[in-house]
Order: sequence, then C-alpha cells, then structure tokens
Amino acid sequence: QEQLIMSIFSPVIQFSIQNLTSLDKKRKHINILNNILSLSDTIEQIAYSSDCQKCIGDLVNSACDAFNVEFGALFLLEKEYSKLNCCITVGFSERIAASPNDKPFCDCISKRSPILNDTTVTFGNITAKTAISLPIFCRSGEIKGILLLMNKSSGSFSSNDVKIAKFYSSLCGCAISVSRTEILKLFNRLLKDEYKSAEFFQ
Repeated sequence: QEQLIMSIFSPVIQFSIQNLTSLDKKRKHINILNNILSLSDTIEQIAYSSDCQKCIGDLVNSACDAFNVEFGALFLLEKEYSKLNCCITVGFSERIAASPNDKPFCDCISKRSPILNDTTVTFGNITAKTAISLPIFCRSGEIKGILLLMNKSSGSFSSNDVKIAKFYSSLCGCAISVSRTEILKLFNRLLKDEYKSAEFFQ
C-alpha cells in the first residue's frame, strides 16, 4: 500500500520539479491556455448571436491579450480589394486610415498568408516596431479582411505566434461569415472539455 501511495505521489513531485525548472515557459503556456479559455464565451456568442460587430471586437481584444500587444486593428476589404475599412481598433485613439496598396497589407493580400513586418510601419503618430498581418477568409475562400497586431511587449512574433494568430483570424472569418453554426457549437464544446490535454494544446 505504501508503494502504491508513493507511485501516485512521485509523478506529482516530478511534475513540480519540471515546473520549477522551466517556470517562465510554463507561465507562457498558462497565459495562452487562459486566453484560449476566455474564447469559449466569445465562440458561443458567434454561434448563437447575430451581433457580429461585438463578437469580432471581443476576438480582437482576446488576440491582443493573448500576445500582449500594444495595438490591434481589424480591417474589412471592400470593392474588389480596392478599399480598406478599419472597423475595430484596440489601443488606438481613433480609427486608422489605410490603403490595400500600403505595406504590409498589399503583401498579406497578394500572398494570402500572414506577414511579419521586417521594417517599422507608421500609422499616424504610432510606429509599429513589430507587427503581424493576417488575412481573414470568408467561406468562399475570398479575403474578407485583415487582422493587424502591433508592438508585442516581449519582442518579435515567433512562428508559434503565427500559428496561434491564424486561429484568431479564422474565428474572425467565422464571425463575419456565419452565425448559429453547428460547427462552432461543436468546437466550443471541445474547447471546454479538452483544453487541458497536451494533444489539444499542441
């Protein structure tokens, strides 16, 4: 019986040691998990609500919190990619005037993929030292908008950041394209039930 008890406690002790030796890494993982969990309510709103604007605003705010960025914005593409309309901002005091021909938006549209800026980008009196631009696709595969995240507090965006940011841009696309969808209801249930597993996190 004592051996059985020890066999139960030993993995807990091992986990505690690993947790202490990689505390910073664990904190980052916990922060991401907490932000993913906070998405559950937003996803449920997308699935059941017709208030698209509020859902998208919540998603942009969640993305900014997840990456601890100073600024965030969501632009809608209009008139066959000839116009960018800024509809959501986080951190900015006013909406941003931008053109689809400006960098990094033109690269994001032409390559249909996330773009990490390699030079500083200026919007009015605000300069982005680090930024990521992500295309938002509608169900037909057309680019409907662009999600912009700027000035990450801990430095540059990593390849892992890009993967997680694509998750947010995909949800923005869902919020723009559809509501009351069974797929989002299913995803929301999986998020609640499986978020603790290593497989889901990976």
